[in-house]
Amino acid sequence: QSQAPNVLLQQLIDGFAEKKKACAKQISKAPVVPEPEPEENKALAALDNCPAGSRQNVEEYRREWKMLSMRWRIYENETGDCEREIAQLRARKDSSKLVRKHLSSELADAQHRLALVQQEIELIEQQLEQQSVKDEQVEADIAEKKRRLQLIGATKENLGTERDKIRLMVQHYVPA
Repeated sequence: QSQAPNVLLQQLIDGFAEKKKACAKQISKAPVVPEPEPEENKALAALDNCPAGSRQNVEEYRREWKMLSMRWRIYENETGDCEREIAQLRARKDSSKLVRKHLSSELADAQHRLALVQQEIELIEQQLEQQSVKDEQVEADIAEKKRRLQLIGATKENLGTERDKIRLMVQHYVPA
């Protein structure tokens, strides 16, 4: 039998002791460590009835049996702890899955709103372009009207001059 320290077992024992202290409030909820099976008790009791010459071997078997049983119970508790932790982690994963699903939905909604805003921007840009074309047309119309106004003004000036000439002529022939 090896006399080397079992590091893994020592770590498990230390971990178990720390968990036990940390979970003192929840100890009533924790599963009870199973007592040795009645068959185990019978086997240990049967060892008491062995001959005196074999008593030392029997005692060594009894110590080994108790140590192995204790280790088995420790591993049994560790198994229960691991199963509970796995259940908690699965619950966290399920919760994370729900959050991701919600966020994906929010992202899709945001992308849809963004697409609508992008369409509105494109429509406004088209309307701005059309308005620019209209503004250019209005500017061209204004320039045309100004040229026409100049021509009308020039024509009116010529007509005014002609009228003044006629008035002068009439005044010349008809004295007042």
